[in-house]
Amino acid sequence: MLKPNLSARRKSHGCGGEAAPPPIWFTVPATFIHPSLQLLTTEFIFEPEGGQTAVTWIMTGKNNFLSKAVGLFLDCDRLVGADFEKGLASLKQLAEAAAPA
Repeated sequence: MLKPNLSARRKSHGCGGEAAPPPIWFTVPATFIHPSLQLLTTEFIFEPEGGQTAVTWIMTGKNNFLSKAVGLFLDCDRLVGADFEKGLASLKQLAEAAAPA
């Protein structure tokens, strides 16, 4: 389940007393078991930007020896990039379907 972390990374935008709403930030644990066990943290940050919402998707974690070795020979961003793009496209579709007309 996604848990919002509304107190983190708050920042104000604008001047003269006008401020945009703070970004909404969700932190989700992620576990990968192949090719090696990795416990990662996935963060989604939603920030209003004009009439749209900018989405930032961050994955962080420690690289064990096997992960570091694999990273020397494989472009890990390329390996997971397509999945990230599909996930963001799906998120966009869900958000647009739920938006008020």
